[in-house]
Amino acid sequence: MTKPGGWVIASGVRDMIPFRHPQCTNWDMMYDAYLRYYVARLEEYRASGKDPMTFAQEYETEGILYIDWHAGRKCAEWFHQAGLADVQIAMQPRRIAYQGHKDMKPRALDLLVLDVPESWGEYHYAIERVSYDHQRMIAMKLLDDETIKQAKVEARAWYNHPGAFQFWPEIFVAGRVP
Repeated sequence: MTKPGGWVIASGVRDMIPFRHPQCTNWDMMYDAYLRYYVARLEEYRASGKDPMTFAQEYETEGILYIDWHAGRKCAEWFHQAGLADVQIAMQPRRIAYQGHKDMKPRALDLLVLDVPESWGEYHYAIERVSYDHQRMIAMKLLDDETIKQAKVEARAWYNHPGAFQFWPEIFVAGRVP
């Protein structure tokens, strides 16, 4: 509850908007496919009428399935639809990677698996998860094997680029109750 004149704040809303340099066309296509995949999975979850963990277990997916990966970009719109005034938006990096940074090594990523040695045992679940998601996206015609192959080539080159960087934002939205 917020009284008239009070503020409603959404803090640290995530969104799958990676900012990357240099650009990687196929890697970007992978991100787009993942966004459409998670929207489809979200709709599938909502239509199932099941609680999140039951759905996740039955469909062998992560518990985060029911998150709207577009929430960050939609939050200001939701605040306006709710009748809030003076809506303000701010953004800051949630995670950043650049040459020399600890996150700047080829590893099991959200979208691609690159050169993960057997000794990185903790990543093997992620490798299975990514492979499973790729097969589902191919079956849904959101992605194809050639795009995955070319995205891996781009990602490997990107990791070796001296000026490469990438960050994922957190979005903050505030609105005043009239």
